Amino acid sequence: MKMRKIMALALALSMAASLAGCAKVKAVDEDSFVKACEKLGAEEVDPDDLDDDVVDDLEDGIYVMLDSDDFEDAADSAGSYTSYLDTDINIPVDPDDIESAVVFIRGTGFDDVEDIDDVDDLEDLALDMVVAMQITFEDDDLADDIFDGFEDMLDDMFDMDPSDLSSREYYRGKNEGYIKVNVSVEDLVEAFYDSDVYSLISLLYEDSDDLEEVLDTLSGNISVATYIKGENCLIVIGGSLGSPASEVDAFCSKIGVASPSKIPVNQDIPGAFMDAVDDSFGSLSSAFNF
Repeated sequence: MKMRKIMALALALSMAASLAGCAKVKAVDEDSFVKACEKLGAEEVDPDDLDDDVVDDLEDGIYVMLDSDDFEDAADSAGSYTSYLDTDINIPVDPDDIESAVVFIRGTGFDDVEDIDDVDDLEDLALDMVVAMQITFEDDDLADDIFDGFEDMLDDMFDMDPSDLSSREYYRGKNEGYIKVNVSVEDLVEAFYDSDVYSLISLLYEDSDDLEEVLDTLSGNISVATYIKGENCLIVIGGSLGSPASEVDAFCSKIGVASPSKIPVNQDIPGAFMDAVDDSFGSLSSAFNF
């Protein structure tokens, strides 16, 4: 696992989450974000110094200062992957809209991820991580455009709208708002079993029963939150597998926002997500004449 790839993925996920993430909303600026990272024991790493050795520092946490050029590179990388998706969704934020950003990563279990050689190794995986990003926009009036884009994504990809989310999950006000989503790994596994992708895997993979035995042992949560107030945007992504979601809770407590892992799990999103994956997989299969 290359550290630059981890950071590129974290940056791309955070950009995507800015569409998926009172006053009801706390304004988290760059200074308060960096202070929270340092209080948690994280150290700053220069983007040019990101390499495999940095993985060893993730247990204590690292943070990286970024600018619009870094987002331009990430947008180009993300576009090469998302171009295969059967969707017209556009992220309504250009790199030129971003003044600066800070990315924070901390967690345990990254070494175990590197040691995965086959599906059986998933049973012993104990991963608990948080990726957070603070973005300072050039202007303080982008919230409406971002939440318009988010609502388009809900409709186009998941056949949902904001009324399908609770008040703890979604709020949109004047130039501010938040979205918080929490799903369980168990629900994702069940949705995976019901998907066209899994049906194909079952036909092609002769040990699919062994795969089910492993998947049935998995537990954990994936939680995502985006908070926007004025020119300040905070994105938090927490993930745990075979471990309690303590990292995302610790970060949110330090920064002073509600952790998305604390809201009730949304049981509709896993199925909607897998439906979107099935649709995208069908488009990709057609493109390559599978």
